[in-house]
Amino acid sequence: QFERLRPSDEAAAEELVGLCDGRLASEGRRLVESGASRSDAFDECLRTVDAALESREFLAGDAFSVADACLVPFLLRVEERLAIPADCQDLRAYLARVRADPRVGRTMPASWWWWW
Repeated sequence: QFERLRPSDEAAAEELVGLCDGRLASEGRRLVESGASRSDAFDECLRTVDAALESREFLAGDAFSVADACLVPFLLRVEERLAIPADCQDLRAYLARVRADPRVGRTMPASWWWWW
């Protein structure tokens, strides 16, 4: 059953989950705590995610995987509360697809913000 969540590109999944757990989370936290909505370092992280979506529909392959499950909650909050660079069109399209998926809506509580 969980095999369906295995990414077809495991290296990309590992890189993106590591980014989210590391630099993306720390830069996001810094922005939230400062009251800012953007920084060059945060934008660079988001552009890395955008680049992963350039030639595929999901973060680490052609189907929703654990990489998506890890990053979607964070990215949706970024979209709601911070700023995604205008040039991150693949990321914006991805978030629109994910947000439109009723399965995602059923798993995302509306009342939380960050987890730190």
